This record gives sequence, C-alpha cells and structure tokens, in this order.
Amino acid sequence: MFFHVINVVKNKLLHAIKQELQYHPIFKDTYVSNHFLRKERPARAIILTSASGSHRRLSLDDLLRSAVPAFSALYRIADFPSSSIEWVEDDVEVIQQNRLSAPGYYYVSVDEKDEYNYQWSVSIDPLFEKREYILRNATGTETSASFSFTPIAEKVMWVYAESPDGSSIRMLYDPSQITKDIENKRIIFNQPLSRTESVFIDYRYAGEPFGPFTVEANAALRNAIPGVVIAFGDRIRVGDKQVVRVRPRIVPSYDVYSGEWDLSFDMTVLALDPNEQETLADYAATVLWAKNRAKLEDDHIILQELDIGAESTDTLIESSGEPYFMCTIGLTIKTFWEFYVPYIREWEEKNLPGTYTLHDPSLSDEDAAKTMLLQLHTITPAQLAQMELIEDNRVQVVSPRVVDFKNLVV
Repeated sequence: MFFHVINVVKNKLLHAIKQELQYHPIFKDTYVSNHFLRKERPARAIILTSASGSHRRLSLDDLLRSAVPAFSALYRIADFPSSSIEWVEDDVEVIQQNRLSAPGYYYVSVDEKDEYNYQWSVSIDPLFEKREYILRNATGTETSASFSFTPIAEKVMWVYAESPDGSSIRMLYDPSQITKDIENKRIIFNQPLSRTESVFIDYRYAGEPFGPFTVEANAALRNAIPGVVIAFGDRIRVGDKQVVRVRPRIVPSYDVYSGEWDLSFDMTVLALDPNEQETLADYAATVLWAKNRAKLEDDHIILQELDIGAESTDTLIESSGEPYFMCTIGLTIKTFWEFYVPYIREWEEKNLPGTYTLHDPSLSDEDAAKTMLLQLHTITPAQLAQMELIEDNRVQVVSPRVVDFKNLVV
C-alpha cells in the first residue's frame, strides 16, 4: 500500500511541474522524471530522487466506515480472473439528479488492449430487472394480461397479486393459478382473481450491449453506467469479465478502511549554468507551493513544508571536468488513503451452459429468509416447500440457488 500511495503522489507532483514548464520559454525542454530513466545527462532536469513516509492510524483497525449503503455492487464470475475492476461506488451527484441507471446486472468485459497507449477497450452487456403492474383493480373476469418485455427465461419471472391497500401480497406460481406465455408476453389467469386486486410481475430481460469505452490502469470510469463509478486497478486483463449490479434500493455494500501518511520527498534540480539552476529551482518551488497547492489539496495532497537545500556541484564529463550545478528541494506532505472492501458476490459456472450458483456468506441464514418470505407474502409452508426459486428482491437466501438461462442471476 505504501508504494502505491507514494507513486500516486509522485505522479501528481511531477505532472504539475511538467504542465507549468511546457509553457515556459526557457525551461520547456527541462527533463522531469522519477529517478534517471536514461543514460544521457540532460542540460536541465528536475529529478525526484527519494521518498519516505510514516503511517498514522485514524482507528485501531483503520476501519473508517462499515456496511456502507449503496445502490451499486460488484460481482465476480468464477473461471474469470475478475481482477480488472477493483471496486464500484455510487456517483452521488448523478443519483441526486435522478439519473441512476435502470436496475439490473451489467456485464463488463475487457475486449482488447492498446499496447501503444496502454489503454483497454471494455464493453457492457446489460441484463435489466423490472417490476411492472400488468393489471390494476381486477374485476374477477380477466383471463390474461400483457407485459412489455420478453424475459430471458420463465424461471426469472415472478407474478404477485396485491391487495387494494397494499398490505397483503401473494405469489402466483402454481400452474392451476397462472400460465406464463413468454412467447406472446402475457400471463394467463387459470383461476379468477379477487375483486380489486392488482397484479404485478418482477422479471429480467436482456438489453442491447453498449460501448466500447476506453479505460486506463488505476483510473475510474464514470460515464459508462450513469450513477456508478467503476474503479479499474492495475490488473486489467483482456478476456476478463465482471458484473456491476445496480439495485432498485440501497443495501449495505462495502467497508471503507482509511488512514494518513506523512510523506517526505527529495527533488534534485540540475543545470549546466549556476544562475539557470537557481532560477529553475525557484520556479519549481513556486509551481508546487503557490500555483498548484490548492489543486493538490483537492486531491488530498497537503503540502506542509517546502525547503531548498544547499547548492552543490558534480562532474558532467570526467575528461573535461565540465561541472553540473544542483540543489535539493525537500517536500513534507500529508495525504490520506482509503481502501474499499466490497461485499463481492460470486458465481460458479456449471457444466450446463448458462447455469450459475450463488455463494453469498454475507446474507442471512435460509430459515430466517423463509420466515421473512412467509411474513411478506402470506403463503403457507407447504407452498414454500414447492417453490423452485426464491426471488431475491424480497428475501435473502444463503444456500446456493441454480437458475437456468443464458447469463447469471441471483
């Protein structure tokens, strides 16, 4: 973790200096780098030569926030590396504008890599989940009702009858009650409904793939799934696949660990002319301390002290004795780190194509889940025993559930 934080801060400091020097009429060709990365000694250079730090705890176990509620969640699929996306979090600004993406499962696939620019191309294949009222205030004479989209399979469609005041909901699943006509997008009622009841369905249907999007290592992708920030790390692989879920409601999704680092950096300023070296050192100090200090603080890089050391000389060419003039700029910086630990769900692909099993140790036990289902849906234990699938929008189940269709589902 230390060197990851150090590298991020280094890049920010060097980038700030490079951005200012490129418009300077004299110093625009100055070599700015983290250590010397080439054999030739340049005429002018600013080299970040050393870094050190000490950790400061904000709590005993560095836990800042536990069970942070969010709409978004990260899922990994067995038999895939599932290492490209490090974490996801809600984009609060977009959510406040009521622009959160539709609930569902968004499959993020890494398709190819641009070796020259060190970038990757990713595409997204959505699987939406929808609740739709197909009948309101029944008269008892209705024989069928239509819905809007085609579910990917019959087992991922759940039909419910709701009382007029919404206090009682019962599941319609028995063949004597309903028939699911997926091809014609309708529900056939084999038994009369109670008067004034409403019928709604929860189902999942495939959306159109979209993308590609260009991503870089250790960078966030914000515009792909509105309302979700997708953070890619430095372990991106071509062919990798993960799932970003957008839920219809907020649930606990991840823990956040945090702390502080007190960092020290040394920069060496080199030039062939002593006056030029002094001017370059002053300009670099001004760039960091005055011009970019506020920008760095926006990234939680707080410059606490800046010192310029004594001047010294070194020999550029041994045979001629041509000298190099140099001095050191010392920086003391305080920065913060945060580490997100998502509650990642996992699926295992079975021999049957498109069949997955959910393993989720964070959920409640099955007995408690069944009790909750009985309370919510007013069904009998005998009916519950006959059910092939418990719908996760209403209940949390710990035991593996297998669902057959083209992609994964909880």
